[in-house]
Amino acid sequence: MPALPPGIAGGRPVCRPWAGLVRPPPYLTAPGPPRQRPAAVLGALAAQLRAAGITRLYGSACALFGVLSVAYGLTVWTNGRLLWWQTGDDQETWPAADPHGAARVLTAIAAPSPPPPPGGP
Repeated sequence: MPALPPGIAGGRPVCRPWAGLVRPPPYLTAPGPPRQRPAAVLGALAAQLRAAGITRLYGSACALFGVLSVAYGLTVWTNGRLLWWQTGDDQETWPAADPHGAARVLTAIAAPSPPPPPGGP
């Protein structure tokens, strides 16, 4: 019997999303706290954001990742261990086990800027 090609086990493809492709960033693969379900992480974060007054939240999750749209241009992702988002050119991460702290930071980022003073430039 001839050998199976690489990536094939028992005649079926093996799901290895990172194999032979781009390596995932360290914040996705670094050892850390136990992994939670992404849907549970986003549910806890959404509850904290709603308590802070951010109510227009849209999200989805599967077994591996979850995503939550917080405000225009601000989307939070999770793998169950970390939350991450991008602000400008900076990527920020936060422990998924601390939804209260993440909501505090995200609320500050999503807060609308105060209007300029009357008669300003």
